[in-house]
Amino acid sequence: MDGPFGRHLPFVLKPVSLFKQKCLFLKLIKYQTMFTRIVKMEFQPEMVPAFMAHFKTIKENIRNFPGCLFLELYRDKKDDTVFFTYSRWESENDLENYRNSELFKAVWATTKPRFRSKAQAWSVDTLHRLE
Repeated sequence: MDGPFGRHLPFVLKPVSLFKQKCLFLKLIKYQTMFTRIVKMEFQPEMVPAFMAHFKTIKENIRNFPGCLFLELYRDKKDDTVFFTYSRWESENDLENYRNSELFKAVWATTKPRFRSKAQAWSVDTLHRLE
């Protein structure tokens, strides 16, 4: 492209199909409305293997719950009894539906007695995301 911006801003000058524009817009809308839930759990050392085994059996059910878009389990590098779940939800209502579900009640009834301290949870909005 010729002109003063041709070499520096080619992305501005390239036409984008209407379909691609709609897809990008829908991604942006979905991205803006979803939010993340982070839960920190500290387990009694002897309960970690049981927690890990139990998580393997329920993780798909949690991830496939309506409104759950993403689920990961993290383990602290310095304290192997500390875990974090990181889940992304379409809406706060979806998370509340999960928290009031029979699935959550069963998960929590099995998980909570294994804690060495009370779980901590944060609901956060994503402000910036780079891929």
